[in-house]
Amino acid sequence: ILASEDKYRQMFYQNPFPMWINDAETLQILEVNDAAISKYGYEREEFLSLHLHDIQKGSAGSIQTEWDGRGKELWKHLRKNGDIIIVEFTYYRINYFGKTAMQAQVNDVTENIRLEHELTIKKQQLVEAVLEAQEAERKNIGRELHDNINQILTAVKLSMSHALENNEHRERLISKGVVNISSAIEEIRN
Repeated sequence: ILASEDKYRQMFYQNPFPMWINDAETLQILEVNDAAISKYGYEREEFLSLHLHDIQKGSAGSIQTEWDGRGKELWKHLRKNGDIIIVEFTYYRINYFGKTAMQAQVNDVTENIRLEHELTIKKQQLVEAVLEAQEAERKNIGRELHDNINQILTAVKLSMSHALENNEHRERLISKGVVNISSAIEEIRN
């Protein structure tokens, strides 16, 4: 049993993730590991004088919502220097010297969340840039199409007006007009 307890202590105190044990009712921090001291910037004695609400400053979302004695949530935590970090807060009930306590493990996800937010913004900017490029291309195509079609239809109108006035070249001018109208239709389709 002593070897088991010693192994547990080593796993707790030397764990690379910040961990602590707090009273389930009062939320007083009862025990803290070295990683938590390093992450939060408090001396061990200072940390042990804190309550969970001194560190935990509000929810930042939830990964698991059902309560089964265990859970994993995102929380805003306050470091001694005043910095706010977003942490994945995993906790579970334990028996701590005969009383119910909560053991917490913290994973700082501030940078991950910042990068995800930045990626979302970049994606939005990319979508907006693509939409703007498509709209500009549509305008260019519309302008080109408009100019080309107008030129073709103007030529057809002139040919038809001239055909009405000139019996000698009427058939050739009407044929040329039909070809130009076919060209305009093809241009619009393309």
